[in-house]
Amino acid sequence: CGTLVLQPLETIKTRFQVFDGAGHNPIPNYKTLFAAVKKMYVQEGWRSFYRGVLVYFAGLNIANMSFFFVYGWARAQLQYEKEPSIKKALIMSCLASLTGTTLSAPFWTIKTRMNLHLNHLEINNLPKPSGYAVCGHVLKEMYAKEGMLALYNGYPASLALCSIGVIQMMSYEYLLKLFKFDAASKKYTSPFLPEH
Repeated sequence: CGTLVLQPLETIKTRFQVFDGAGHNPIPNYKTLFAAVKKMYVQEGWRSFYRGVLVYFAGLNIANMSFFFVYGWARAQLQYEKEPSIKKALIMSCLASLTGTTLSAPFWTIKTRMNLHLNHLEINNLPKPSGYAVCGHVLKEMYAKEGMLALYNGYPASLALCSIGVIQMMSYEYLLKLFKFDAASKKYTSPFLPEH
């Protein structure tokens, strides 16, 4: 629900980021956020704010499913339950983050290209950019002009973001170890919790 509400801001943010003032750049120079909303609505319609949202959801689901699948698999393979360690937690979270990032990277590239699609006839007296109306057009054009490796544009930078998943899961494992559940008393035990 939050994604649907905030998706228009994500689209506008992407357009602000790619505008460089160059004469050949078809993205218009939006002076303010309000000006961007007004211009996009008048020239492209309300759907322009949600262009690429389905690709975003697909990428998000693939990233999360692959992350937790690989994390669970690595946890079992390393027998983490029997012998927990920081090294094992690091390996598990790195593998899971790397897999999730690798499988979802093409979706983020496609979503960004779709956010930048302009479907009105002219902007700043420049011709309309070629067809990024739907995901299939993006793929077709990228394959024809750049090759399929273009789906991984920006991938090295995405790998740096793997550290977020690593930090989250290592923190999770640490807290899980810190706050143990005692089945007999049906209570959580921890040096930080007062004893009753």
